[in-house]
Amino acid sequence: MRLSTMKLFALLAFLPLSSLADPSQYVQWGTQMLQAKKYDEAQKYFGGAIKADPNNAAAYKGMGYACVYKNDKPGAIQNLSRSLELNPADTPLKQYLASLGGAPAASASEIAYQSGVKYMQSKQYPYAAYYFNQASISDPASAKAWQGLGNAFFAQGNKPKAIGAWDKAVALDPANTKLAAFVASLKAPEPEAPPAAASVNEAEAEPKKNDFNPWVMSGSVAALGAVMLFLF
Repeated sequence: MRLSTMKLFALLAFLPLSSLADPSQYVQWGTQMLQAKKYDEAQKYFGGAIKADPNNAAAYKGMGYACVYKNDKPGAIQNLSRSLELNPADTPLKQYLASLGGAPAASASEIAYQSGVKYMQSKQYPYAAYYFNQASISDPASAKAWQGLGNAFFAQGNKPKAIGAWDKAVALDPANTKLAAFVASLKAPEPEAPPAAASVNEAEAEPKKNDFNPWVMSGSVAALGAVMLFLF
């Protein structure tokens, strides 16, 4: 829903940014304010979208552009970097961010990979798998992205998918012998259980109480003699 600039000002003045519309609507209104060169107001709408949805890539992108127009380069880099982290496939944004001097060496794959690492560390494995998968899509030749994806699957107990991802990681990085050996151990058939030990007859396992053992007797006599000698 497109509103006039005056109505947008009225919304900002009289209504809270958390109760009026969904995040996409806030982004649309923030974009209108950008086009009207009302950058402070645009940031308020983009901020409302971010408050409603902290993972809204478009909201961070709009916030970043508003910062650019306000000559706030650090703010622009921060918000545009967050937008690219949430949407690694936005190649034009990546190029624009690099032109600003923000994370020029960080590819979309690397950004997604680092997000996967963070989620692995916090044990949020489904999210980690999502970002590692995004990293592998952005750069199918990234061995570490495939290894991370395998780690995330394995942590969720999905052994077949973990092996599939790790196989690709090993194919891309044959020098990773530790991973290759681990994958091979997972593929190896489980050893058969050893045959049950033959039961021992109770009579054979424990000597009879009345059995006479001359060696035990002689040893006992000798020990008794030694004690007697020591006492006397």
